[in-house]
Amino acid sequence: MDLTDSPEMGTDFFRRAKVVLPAPKERITIRLDREIVDYFRGRSEEEGGGYQSWINAVLKRYVGSCLESERERLKGKSRRRSKAKLKERRI
Repeated sequence: MDLTDSPEMGTDFFRRAKVVLPAPKERITIRLDREIVDYFRGRSEEEGGGYQSWINAVLKRYVGSCLESERERLKGKSRRRSKAKLKERRI
């Protein structure tokens, strides 16, 4: 990795830096099909990280996608309501 274009970070930078820790995860018990566990264990062995972290990452991505879809759906409803209100006012 070439860092020649990166600005130098002196002691002042590190003195002002704030450590931001991730929120603690909740411990749960979950039952999964064997093939699901095997898949994620295999991925973690190939690419690093724990298999539970892989499962969490996939679920997080899925939930994020669902929430984004829901926001878009609600935006569409809001636009349709606004258009309907404009039509009512014109009549």
